Amino acid sequence: MGTTFLIQGTFMRLQFGSFTLPAASLEVFDIVIVLVLAPLMEHGIYPLLERVGIKVTPLRRIGVGFLLSAASMLVAGLVETKRREVWEAGDVCRQTVFGEVHDASCFSVFWQAPEFLLIGVSEVLANITGLQFFYHCYC
Repeated sequence: MGTTFLIQGTFMRLQFGSFTLPAASLEVFDIVIVLVLAPLMEHGIYPLLERVGIKVTPLRRIGVGFLLSAASMLVAGLVETKRREVWEAGDVCRQTVFGEVHDASCFSVFWQAPEFLLIGVSEVLANITGLQFFYHCYC
């Protein structure tokens, strides 16, 4: 998914004034979300939900994580549709990416932030829970 998001980002506006945002820098959103949410979920959200009476099983976490992953792909599709509309309307920016000059849609790369946010949350719910489940079962 990261490669697909990176390719999509390279054809979006990366230049803001004299500053050019590296195409892969939005991956930081995903990393920060995982680093912040993993302990917050484990030590805050899950115990709170348990106290309220909502049973949060590993399979439920993984299921919700998969749904959020699918939602991220849906958002990516919507962003791509809008990016193409802006491109086809003639709103094109010329920019240098990876040392090559590209014509890109003038649709801001920051519209990808929700994609990375949803993927980060889905990783916390699905991947980390899966690893915890595996560790507890086989160690």
